[in-house]
Amino acid sequence: QGFDLSEFDNKTSSNISIENNIVRDIKCWTNEIPATVLGGKVVNDVRGAVFQTVKVTEDAADRPLAITSDGKYKRNPVADMQIMTAKAIEDGILASSPELQTEPNSITSTLIDWAAADPASPESFFSPSYRCNGDSMHHVSKGMIIIRVEDTEGFEISYNVIEGIDNLSKVPFGTTFGTCTDYHAGASVENGNEQQAGNVRAISVAAVTGYNVVPTESSKILNNQISNVTSENSGE
Repeated sequence: QGFDLSEFDNKTSSNISIENNIVRDIKCWTNEIPATVLGGKVVNDVRGAVFQTVKVTEDAADRPLAITSDGKYKRNPVADMQIMTAKAIEDGILASSPELQTEPNSITSTLIDWAAADPASPESFFSPSYRCNGDSMHHVSKGMIIIRVEDTEGFEISYNVIEGIDNLSKVPFGTTFGTCTDYHAGASVENGNEQQAGNVRAISVAAVTGYNVVPTESSKILNNQISNVTSENSGE
């Protein structure tokens, strides 16, 4: 059970200090999950996870997860479970309740019928659209972030050493492997089509202000050392 937020007047962090840290030799990657789009909406299951038909990989033979190269349904345990649960909701076997909360499901009869169709019938063909730059819960990919401060009044980030950072994320799906219909909102202020899995942000801040004092004192980012930061695939 949670607690009553109404007891707290100020829910913003304040007076944050990140100083004299050493972050070194970090290798990481982000798995982009192309989200199936139907009727202009991302298709997700009852828990909000993307109905994933393909994965981002250089090996074309290994790319299909729930769809074949000729548009047929390809069975796998996760997709089967998502389809079966959606079918149970459609048939009224599963009804929403405070415990089940089935409302997030957006797998409709179009995909249910496709998955169940005779492979020789026209109904067995599906040509999906994809929304890119997201993860398995269709959050926006942000790449690697080493130090992050957000929603804060007054902070100082100083005298930190960040070195030897390598982002190993693969080439974005839309540049090589398939076509992106659109991108998750908020991908980039500068460029809405930018795919950020390959980005590296050594120091990142958002929704921040200076210190809540009179006279106003500015927040500070100073005297940090950042070196040898690389990414294999950082382009759009």
